[in-house]
Amino acid sequence: MIQREIYTGGAVRLGLLRRSKRGTSVRRACIGLACLVVMAPLLAEGKGFAPAQDSRLTVRPREMATGTKNPDAGEYKLESVKGAIVSVPPDGVGEKRCPLWVQLPGGGIPARQMMDWVRPSADKHGMLLLTVTRYETKTIDKALKEVLEKFAIEPEKIAIAGRCASGAAGMRFGIDNLDVFSRIISISGGVPINGMDPENKTAEFLLDRGFLEAPGCFKAARGLRKKDHPVKVVLALRGHEHQMEDYDYVGHWLRESWTKPPDARTAPSVVADPLPELTTDVLAQMSAFWTSFAKEPVEIRQIARRDLLREVIVPVGEERPVVWMTDMVALAAKHSSVADAFKKAGLTAKQHEAYRVALISAQVLRSVKKEGGTVEEDSVMAKNVAFLDEHQEELKYLRWAGIEQPDKIRRVDATATIQHPKQAEAMGPMGIWRTP
Repeated sequence: MIQREIYTGGAVRLGLLRRSKRGTSVRRACIGLACLVVMAPLLAEGKGFAPAQDSRLTVRPREMATGTKNPDAGEYKLESVKGAIVSVPPDGVGEKRCPLWVQLPGGGIPARQMMDWVRPSADKHGMLLLTVTRYETKTIDKALKEVLEKFAIEPEKIAIAGRCASGAAGMRFGIDNLDVFSRIISISGGVPINGMDPENKTAEFLLDRGFLEAPGCFKAARGLRKKDHPVKVVLALRGHEHQMEDYDYVGHWLRESWTKPPDARTAPSVVADPLPELTTDVLAQMSAFWTSFAKEPVEIRQIARRDLLREVIVPVGEERPVVWMTDMVALAAKHSSVADAFKKAGLTAKQHEAYRVALISAQVLRSVKKEGGTVEEDSVMAKNVAFLDEHQEELKYLRWAGIEQPDKIRRVDATATIQHPKQAEAMGPMGIWRTP
């Protein structure tokens, strides 16, 4: 039996009335499942849990950024807010002013855990990171004031990101404080867009969703664009969970959006124009490749793959979101074992790229339906959706391909591997669907 506690700050904390012998791990697993169940209808409507109090802050970064020097790289606790943590990246030491990434926790996740998950991306992209466990207005106000006083922060480059239960709260704090936050991010959470300051046109938004959490995000993005705000929709290859590559994309987007004007930013890759038509042979070939790829050593399957991530456009009706995905053509060119796996599967790396985009496109369009816009009945996109509807049995083989992912970050245990097929079944589709 599950109870819901909504406390000021807008997070939803989901706990078990009855304790299990497995303690924290089981509780966190249930938190993740329950959070998804509670949030699903709100995500579909582009809504969520907003702060239960006035979310306007009194902090004024341009006047209060009095800190002039960052300490050694590492983590520091704040004195004004219990449990709040700030990290300094390796290249942010000294008098160099750095951007600040404020990360609100997901449902039931403490600041310590969020720091562990998000800090690798913040360090990589040269940003200070602030994490908190609770996010009442007074808490965020106190934390920001202390950070601006003690660290060298670039006041024009402060971002706020909410995740899951805090997604709508992050959006609310951002929209109500556009003089504080120039980048506003909702990860797998609600997207309230009312109350936008019509005079502020510089803030940019990122709506990040698992590829099957897309309902509501396109509608919200169109609403933001009507108010002349730049907004990007990214569909991550994950379910409703934390994933290293997902946070890496957020850091990539923040850095590029803060350092380059829109017309100078890296254009997303187009690898499937036009979209190819899906067939049962394609599913068999993709399954064969991914079964083989899962056996690659960590140096290829994790490290080399992550070095080649880039934005790829995935058509979804009339929408053009991006997916943070590995350049498999480049990976195969560098590693002969990957090239051999493609050859044995009867695919070229280029064909694989196009088919993968077609699969993701059809899956997302099935979930968002008319929200994606007009789709001609005789189009390849419509045929691919119908194909997936008719071939769920064949899709199971692809779903199980590449299921072992010991590097995958999960709520239950960041280092755990999948020990039994039923465990993976309970967590949803894996393999190709969870590996960018």
